[in-house]
Amino acid sequence: MENVNRRGGLRLAAVGAALVMMLTACGSDAGDGTASDSKSDDAAVQVTLALAVQSGCPFCISIQRGAESAAKDLGVDLTVVSPKTADTAGQIQQLNGLLANNPDVLVLQPFDPAALLPVVKHFADKGTPTITVDSDLSDPSARLGLISSDNEAGGKFAAEQLAERIGEKGKVLYLGYKPGLAGTDARRKGFEEQIKTYPSIEYLGAQYSADDQSVTAGQVSAALRANPDLAGIFAGAEAHAIGAAAAIREAHAQDRVSVVAFDGAPDEVQALKDNSLDLLVVQKAYEMGQLAIKQAVAYAKDGTKPDGDTYPDYVAVTRDNLAEADVRKYLYPAE
Repeated sequence: MENVNRRGGLRLAAVGAALVMMLTACGSDAGDGTASDSKSDDAAVQVTLALAVQSGCPFCISIQRGAESAAKDLGVDLTVVSPKTADTAGQIQQLNGLLANNPDVLVLQPFDPAALLPVVKHFADKGTPTITVDSDLSDPSARLGLISSDNEAGGKFAAEQLAERIGEKGKVLYLGYKPGLAGTDARRKGFEEQIKTYPSIEYLGAQYSADDQSVTAGQVSAALRANPDLAGIFAGAEAHAIGAAAAIREAHAQDRVSVVAFDGAPDEVQALKDNSLDLLVVQKAYEMGQLAIKQAVAYAKDGTKPDGDTYPDYVAVTRDNLAEADVRKYLYPAE
């Protein structure tokens, strides 16, 4: 499960976690090192990218691809490790296994913001600062920097796009994970606050499910039966988008219900093409991976700290711009 490669020179561990969520990260005494161990410009750079899920996460794969691109540009030796399933215990176990390697910088997407905090502090005790990606720790003071989407802003943007597509009137529904995941909670909050500013839009509330497309499809089918005049849906994550698209196709409702969805996984892109989704709010996961490696290497080499937290913006993907190169590069890859 782990393939950790020891090399001379600079050692960097980058750890990414699965978004069910998806998820935002931390700054601290661990990151306040004096950079006394700074490496020379020609020192070999070793990076370990440890994703918290081995497969089934196109978003995570996109982060990995971005990290690989930056590693190639910077002459970094990149090793990728990942557990087979996405869970808190698995991520903690993997991180504890990396602790003995004494990496110069840890880049982490914490699956559980509170549970991962003690592990990050263990790295700090050994002089290893942490940069978090996508999701933060429960105590941001424990990390050096954060690279993440502004999920609340993303939710507001999704509400604006959905309102425009339904003429700022009609009934709308939110689909997403149950409360408790910081990223998706912020996404829902932004959506709800913004959608309620339209006086002619009736918000029907939120429907929750885990990563189960069939459950989401059932919820949407039931909502369509109860509300034949349903005008719009915001799907807050990939599984909810695919489930909603399936229900919309089954009901032949593509021309009367507009669906705006978060993320840009391959199945979502296909649903966009077949008209069962109308717009994708895509996070710049590839750019997050690039920035994480660049910031980590800059700190390890000369002690340059990130200039505050970094929030890449979003890409609005529609059928009209799907073929554009500047759009397609941000879509998430398949396995």
